[in-house]
Formats: sequence, structure tokens, C-alpha cells
Amino acid sequence: MSEPVLVVRARRLRAARGVVVARDVTLDAAPGAVVAVEGPNGSGKSTLLAAAAGLLTVDNASVRPGSVGYSPERAGVLPRIPLQRWLLGLARTAGLGREESVRRSGDLLVRLGLAHASAGATLAGSAPAGATPADSAPAGTMEVETGDGTVRLVDEAGLPAVLRAALDAGQAIRRVQPACVPDFPADGADGRAADGAADGTGAAPRRAGATPRMLYGAAHRARLLASSQWFLAPALVFLIVLGITYAGDAGPPLQAAAVTAIPLVPVLTWLSVLAHRVDGRELARAFAAHAGGRARAHLATDLGLVPFAVLLALAALVAPLISQGSHPHSLMLDVRIVGLHLAAAVFGAGLGSLLALIERAGWRLLTAVAAFLVLFVVRDTPMGPLLTLSTHPTTLQTPVGGPAAWLCLPGLGLVAVAALLATRLT
Repeated sequence: MSEPVLVVRARRLRAARGVVVARDVTLDAAPGAVVAVEGPNGSGKSTLLAAAAGLLTVDNASVRPGSVGYSPERAGVLPRIPLQRWLLGLARTAGLGREESVRRSGDLLVRLGLAHASAGATLAGSAPAGATPADSAPAGTMEVETGDGTVRLVDEAGLPAVLRAALDAGQAIRRVQPACVPDFPADGADGRAADGAADGTGAAPRRAGATPRMLYGAAHRARLLASSQWFLAPALVFLIVLGITYAGDAGPPLQAAAVTAIPLVPVLTWLSVLAHRVDGRELARAFAAHAGGRARAHLATDLGLVPFAVLLALAALVAPLISQGSHPHSLMLDVRIVGLHLAAAVFGAGLGSLLALIERAGWRLLTAVAAFLVLFVVRDTPMGPLLTLSTHPTTLQTPVGGPAAWLCLPGLGLVAVAALLATRLT
């Protein structure tokens, strides 16, 4: 009997929100075997398959010598980003170098017949009829044998035409299979390491450390949010607030800055929830698997909000510089205005990071409304000093360090709490 290429062992199998759906789970699959997983709704079938694909953590070792592809019932849609760019982002998040990431993503697209999604990818032309397959055939070449014994090498783009011509001629199709395997290791199928290097030596490629991987992951999430254009609605709301505030004489600069910093909190809360939900549950699980866990994935998503927060804070500085010529702006004042808005953005992002853990949109909205009612009504909240600063006369020397700290520190705390809870609630 063949050795299994897929082995999954789990003492407890947990679904979403940490619910245990199965105990003492064992799944083995030999090469070429067909395994059917049956059971009623809620019995853990999808959870088992997600665990086999590495998208869910299990309580003890899960050994997967074979490569596992996972096609869920609902996988969501990538937000207007090329497939290869998405794969590159995942590879970089996993710590692979740029060249290795490009090579692996391109080879994977060819193996799956999605080479057209790879920018600049080309396929080899069709081989003449009766050609003999060779091991040196380019990646993506398919071997077709028809009923008359003729063997052809064709690229994937020309495969449908060859099959149609054979069927129209009344010939049977004996076999259709890849003529070669791309040069990266086949996840242990040939005895080499699943992370074998491009040179075929089987040595695992060097991976980046935790900090670079976090930064790559943040850049990937920021790119997804920008490509989706979901950020436009909250950004437009904040720009409208700036336009209304500075339409006339807004008064003392620091007081006006505090007024515009207040709506930046719910705007970043909104933006944070969108960032965490931009690619759906299943694709977000794939990102978490490459990032090294849900906690790191959650932190990377929050870190990906930095460029959006910086741009909105700069917009809050440029607006008074353009419209409030009667009020002087020193460099130190500009720094304090930007710092106050960045602190508000951190608090809003932390609150949104926590709200993003709530699966149902209705409950998430109700919780957000309740939270902001408390923040604006109760006096001793992180918003209290900022509300005071916005309603009391200020001078150029009025300190803003206190209100900024009251916003920034709780915001960072909320981010940390959300990352810890992400391992249990999503």
C-alpha cells in the first residue's frame, strides 16, 4: 500500500469562534485516493478540509507532506488586484525573497492553467503532430494522446482546439496530462523538502525574520484596501468635514484641529473594519497562514492602515494652511496638529480592529454605535481630553500631549487585545 501523502492529526478541531467541532481527528490520503467526508451540517466537514489545507490551526501536530488545494463553497473575490500580485504578496508575507516569490507564483499559475493571469507570462508553441514528449518540455505544456496513437505537445492555450479537432474527427482522447513538472519541488512528492530551493537541491530557501514579514504583510493588506477602493467612502466623509470646518474662519488653530480630529476616530474605525474584511474570510485565512498565525495577520492589517492615516492627517494640516491665512502656523504647531490627528487615527484603528472580530455586520454596527455613545457621553473616556480641547479656547502654547496620549495608548492597547482575541474568535 502506498504511503499517505496527506496526514492530518488533531486532538481537537476548532471552527470559527473557537467552537470545538470534532475530537481525536485522523485523516490519511494515499496518492490517487479519493476520500469522501460525509456528515450533517455543522459536523465539521469544512473545518477539517480547511485544517488539511493549513488554513486553520490544530491543537497538536498536523503533518502534511503533500500539497493541498482547497476550494471552499464560498471563497470571496479578490478586490481588483491581479492574481499574481496577490500571490506575490502572500509569498513575501511568508518571508520568501523577491526572486523566489516571483518564480513560485509564476510556476503555480502555470500549473493551475492560470498563466494568463501572470503579467508577461508566455507559453511555448504547440509541438508538431506525432512529437514525442520530452522531460525538457516547458512548464505549462500538456501531453495529449488521441485514439490513433498520436502524441502531441501543446500549450494550455491551444489545448481546447486540439481536443475539439480530435473529437470532430471521431478520435478518442486517451490521456491529457502535464508533459513536465515545474522546476520547484512538488511538496515532498519526490522526497525533497516542500520548501526546496529553485536550484533543486532541496535546501529550504532563506526566509525573512518576523519584523520584515510583518512589514511585507502590512504592505500587502494596504495594497488590497487601495485596490478595492473601499477607502474612498470614509476618506470622502473626512474631507467633507474638513471642508465644512474651514469654510470660514475656524478660530484658534489647535481648537479647530481638535474639532477635525474627533470625526477622524470613527472614520479610522470604519476604515479599519474595511481593511480586515476586504478579502473575505477564506482568503483572509490564507493570508493568516502565510503571515504565521491570525495574531500576526491581524497586526499586519492594522499596520497596513498607517499610510491611510498619515494621508488623512496631512489633509487635516493642508486644509487650514490653505484657507486660514489669518492664523499663523509655525513648524511646531504643524507637528502638533499632525500628531493630534495621528493619535486620533490610532485610537480609531484600534477600535475598528476590535469591532472587526464581530462576524455579523448588524451586531458590529450596533456595537460601534453603543461604543461611540459611551465615548461621547461619558466624561472619563479616551475621547474626553480631545472633546475638552475642542470646546475650550486655546492658544498656540496650549499642550496637546495629554489628549494625544489618552488617544494613542488606549488605541495601541485595543490593537493588542484584538490580535490576541483573533486567535480564538475568527
